[in-house]
Amino acid sequence: MTNHLRHWRKTPSRVVLAGGVAAAGVSGETALAVGAAMLAPAVEAVLARFDQVPREQQLAQAQTALALASAQAGVSVETVAQRMRVDGSTRALADETWRAAADAVVEAKIHVLARALAAGLREPASCDKHRLWAQAIARLEEPQLWLLETMDRDVPPRTGVSQDDEPADDPPGVWSPGQMSLALPELEEEVSLLLAGLLRDGLVDTLGGQSLLGHVGNPLFKISPAGQRLLRDLLDADESLPEP
Repeated sequence: MTNHLRHWRKTPSRVVLAGGVAAAGVSGETALAVGAAMLAPAVEAVLARFDQVPREQQLAQAQTALALASAQAGVSVETVAQRMRVDGSTRALADETWRAAADAVVEAKIHVLARALAAGLREPASCDKHRLWAQAIARLEEPQLWLLETMDRDVPPRTGVSQDDEPADDPPGVWSPGQMSLALPELEEEVSLLLAGLLRDGLVDTLGGQSLLGHVGNPLFKISPAGQRLLRDLLDADESLPEP
């Protein structure tokens, strides 16, 4: 099986900061691994120079989400502010959306979050439902997107370990953790952590220790309908972004 990991488009602040650290000759992993006090003066200067960029970019990302949502809902930003003052559900959805958009590393998340807010603005009674979507989007990290996309796109590989770990007779899209590790060797040690988060937000379904056809073995997983919808929305948003 040919595996490739999608390079999800990053928000500008992360690109700028990563470029600045790289220019100093230090990898992002190294910069995170050592405390600021231990960094060489040259690297400290680079980090100080870009310290303001993330905060400014976070504000810009939140404003982008608001502008997109208000345009999609056909209401003004002033109307959004007014609704927030009088309706707690609208306020909670908007707060969740802005926080998630401000912290987004994958740019497509900003656009999908804006859609959730716009849907709540169009139908105020649905705000609580769309806030659940916003929360799930906020917690979704790029490695989880890689796993979801792989489960959706690829055929589960043969592990060669045991028949129980290879649901060959099950419908397409049913995966064991061992197959996920084979398909994404870069994330082999993190598969259980990724699954825990996806299960928490209902983006994958577990079949327990029994396959769809009744075979007893290792736990099996498939993308849930909610996971399929969210993945489609994020893929569409990512592919529609203009080239940098």
